[in-house]
Amino acid sequence: MNNNEENINRNIKISKKFRILAIDGGGVKGFFTIHAIKKLMDEYKIDLYDYFDMIVGTSTGAIIAILILLKLDIEKYHQEYEQIPNRIFSKRLDILSQTRKPFFPQFDSGEFKKTLDEELGDLNFDDFEKKVKKSFVFCASNVSNGKPVMFASKQFESVNQKHRKELVRNAIYASSAAPFYFEPIKSSFTEDYFADGGLWANNPVMVGVILALGDLKIKIEDIEVLSFGQNYIENLEFEIKKIINFDSMRNNQFSSLFSSSLLVNQNFDSFCASILLRENYFRYSPEQKIPDIKVSYIDKNFINYSKIYWSQNKENLVKFIKSGQNAKYYKGIEKMYN
Repeated sequence: MNNNEENINRNIKISKKFRILAIDGGGVKGFFTIHAIKKLMDEYKIDLYDYFDMIVGTSTGAIIAILILLKLDIEKYHQEYEQIPNRIFSKRLDILSQTRKPFFPQFDSGEFKKTLDEELGDLNFDDFEKKVKKSFVFCASNVSNGKPVMFASKQFESVNQKHRKELVRNAIYASSAAPFYFEPIKSSFTEDYFADGGLWANNPVMVGVILALGDLKIKIEDIEVLSFGQNYIENLEFEIKKIINFDSMRNNQFSSLFSSSLLVNQNFDSFCASILLRENYFRYSPEQKIPDIKVSYIDKNFINYSKIYWSQNKENLVKFIKSGQNAKYYKGIEKMYN
């Protein structure tokens, strides 16, 4: 065992905190998080699996959570995220096909489902839980009855455990099936349809905190959270307009309200976590608006920004992961109030 490994093990053993890793949704913008995870491994030999007791993910965040929990090849998926627009979002449905499916999806989901099937096969939640040996939650939405859905570990007694009957691949697809992009998925054992968890928990940080407090009886002062996300959604409104062909002034206003509600929801959850956890909360997320970034498209500007942000923030991130000390906390709170 080398010195790095000894230090990692020592840090884990002396930690008295319950540590939660929360990962936002955001489509291909998940590259921002994947890049940081890859660099943590390459430069610091930090495998996030070893540092956290619970992992919570929504949409692309659920996919990234699976990569961490199952210790899949981060290098491979770092490259995959750059190629996703050419593969997952490549086949557009014609107008007639869109009208025959719920929420008028713009893209064929076949390639996405195929990818999940190749990685997860027929893995069920009981076997998955034995493999990962961690607490986990994947957030989705029941669009048939308007209720939140959580595919979660058995110890979370307040969560409806009937959803564990679904295969893991179907749960991850459900968490990622963004309305207007992909069709919702029908439950395997009810008449309900599931769609993207971003409808209610695009930033799932408070899902993790509430379940730790309520079901696991962890004291608030004993909880630490690292949250990965995309804090700004610059052009989602305009992409939604294009997808569902909004023409009237009323519909333009609706699309603006829809995209704004996603961002407000996401930022409010981060604000709540900051107030509750104070220096025990660290948010790694873009701090400026980045033009021309869409849920289904990634360009060199965003890739370059992800690299620059890493270089500027890696020391604070690593410090928090290893010691739980958040040097950015007070600055973050001040920005939220302003």
